[in-house]
Amino acid sequence: MSKLLCECGHVISDTTDDLPYKGELVAAGDHERVWSPLPELQGTTDQRWDAVTAIRMAHCRDMYECTSCGRLWIERLPGTRDFVSYASESGKVENILGPTGGRAA
Repeated sequence: MSKLLCECGHVISDTTDDLPYKGELVAAGDHERVWSPLPELQGTTDQRWDAVTAIRMAHCRDMYECTSCGRLWIERLPGTRDFVSYASESGKVENILGPTGGRAA
């Protein structure tokens, strides 16, 4: 996806890596399929990276938080580019998809 128009009129752009308003969603029912094959991956670094990418593409849904209104946009199924939105109860940007630094709240 390169652009998504939010209901508030803001254009959400995805044209680079490491966006603070983009995340990935893995359904709880997919955790085993996503995480269990990783320790057994064989091959060169590039081959293992390709395998991880294929797993992500099959099971991870893209998510975006509008930086104007805070609405979340979640892909219905991986790779479909069909999004459903959810409004923040606070009505403001919460930056919930930004990096955590590996720390739990």
